[in-house]
Order: sequence, then C-alpha cells, then structure tokens
Amino acid sequence: MTLFQEAMKQVRPLKKSNKAVLMPKKRSFKRQPDWIEPAEFFLTDSDSSCILTHQSLFFAREGLQQSVIRKLKRGEFPIKACLDLHGLTVDQARSATQAFLYTAHQAGHRCVLMIHGKGSVAKTTHPRLKNKLNHWLPQMPFVLAFCSALPAEGGVGAAYVLLKSPIKSNFQS
Repeated sequence: MTLFQEAMKQVRPLKKSNKAVLMPKKRSFKRQPDWIEPAEFFLTDSDSSCILTHQSLFFAREGLQQSVIRKLKRGEFPIKACLDLHGLTVDQARSATQAFLYTAHQAGHRCVLMIHGKGSVAKTTHPRLKNKLNHWLPQMPFVLAFCSALPAEGGVGAAYVLLKSPIKSNFQS
C-alpha cells in the first residue's frame, strides 16, 4: 500500500445533497488611486524656504532621467491643461491645485501648466502662492517634477508640472 492510500484509508465520501452550493462572488481588484484624503494630503502648510519673485522653481523626484528633466525645462512636453491661480486665497489655491492635479492625473495628462503669478503686487518680498506651490507639489505622490515655465508661457510666474501616468489595470470594474 502506498503512502497516499494509507493516508486516505479513513476518508469517506460526503453525502449527496439536493441543495445548490453558492460560491462567493469573485472579487475584482481595483488599484487604489494615487490620492489621499485632503486632511492627510498636505502634511504641513508651513515651509521655511523662501523663493523670491525672480527665482525659478525646480523639483524632481529621485531617479527621474536627466533627459526627461531637460525636456521639461525646455518646455518640450505638450501642455494638456492649465490652471490660473491669480486672485485666489491660499486656501482656495490649495483646493484648486489639489482638484486640478488629481483630475489631470486621472485623465492621463503628462504635463500641465500652473500659473501662480510673480507676486509683484504682494506686500512681502516673496510671492506667496509660488512658495506654497513649491511646498505643496512635492507632497503629491503623482507629481514627478516641476519647474518654472519658459518666458512665453509665464516664466517665473508659472510652472510646468510633470505627472505620473496613471496605471491602468485589467482588474478594474
């Protein structure tokens, strides 16, 4: 007698039943979006950096290819959407930025333009919205890089924002 037959010696068949066996529904796996609830999204609103009116913005995630960064700085990515923050309060600008970038990311836009203004009418020496964007954008997981735009598209008063491509899944329902 084999080892398997020895192990199965005590096994008895189940009684037959007229009842249908209901199998649980198959779960569809849906990828979690790169979005975090607003209360958790911007960790802090304070930032010690102070970007002046004439200074350029720049940020790039570690590992981003130099050729991609160069292409962004040269304005070679097609701009798929634009948001103008002129005249908004900091809270309005935060909400608008969050909603705009999330929507752009979900739409599959690769590069967008954000106009924050130069802050020349501000009572302080540093532009408020420019500094806030410089602080907020790196906190967004789907923002790969950003830099000040070319002069024809706003210069130091606007920024190109490079977004991750949203991952498409075959399991989405």
